[in-house]
Amino acid sequence: MNSMQKILVSLVVLLILINVVLIGFIWRNRPSRFDPFRPMPMRTESFFENQLDFDEDQLTAFRSRMVEHKLRMDELQQEIRLVNRDLHEAIILNQEGKEQVTSQKLDSLATLIKLETTDHIRSLATICRPEQRARLIEALNRLPDRRGNRGQKLRRRRHQE
Repeated sequence: MNSMQKILVSLVVLLILINVVLIGFIWRNRPSRFDPFRPMPMRTESFFENQLDFDEDQLTAFRSRMVEHKLRMDELQQEIRLVNRDLHEAIILNQEGKEQVTSQKLDSLATLIKLETTDHIRSLATICRPEQRARLIEALNRLPDRRGNRGQKLRRRRHQE
């Protein structure tokens, strides 16, 4: 083998090593498929903006209300995580009194989330013009629930029973 061939072989080996390292880096940094806290790929804001065809004033009001809603929901979700930890600790340590109190806290937080969602939908309805309200109902029915089920599928199942 002459020196030119040795250089070419070493370059090929170097390029293969670089490719392997890059593929490993990409593989390692990919999001997990089963991460329950991974954000959904579709942004809810853009979904509603596309479905409802807001004008500029409506869009500004919608975005500010979405930010407020997300902040309140994030606070409630954080509270739920903390209360859940307390509940798990009470269950593991067999503290029945504390278990009942934390269960009641979880119930009240779930109720607060439902109320916040209802208030948010009410505020979205006030932004919409009358012709947009029907599209708002359709858009809300198409949103997936926490398990990823779409509203239309659930509605069909209920009517079949």
